[in-house]
Amino acid sequence: MSSPTPGPEGWKVAELAAATGVLPRTIHFYDEIGLLVPSLLTPAGGRRYTEADARRLRRIVALRDLGHPVKKLPGLLADDVEEPAEAGGEILRL
Repeated sequence: MSSPTPGPEGWKVAELAAATGVLPRTIHFYDEIGLLVPSLLTPAGGRRYTEADARRLRRIVALRDLGHPVKKLPGLLADDVEEPAEAGGEILRL
């Protein structure tokens, strides 16, 4: 089953939460500490998230599930790779 995709105005926090299974409060926390900054903002300052943001959130969750502490995540995500083929190349080089 594929996950829903955001519209042209992006996902609201609740929509991203529903699409990823991550609590809205956790998404807000990751924003507050700079791990998941929304790609889009409404004129009123509302957060809007793109598919790229959802992929980053899934990587954050995966790293947390592997036991990495939140304070180490910025360094682990610094070399974020968007394309699966590139990620595979990185894994093969290790």
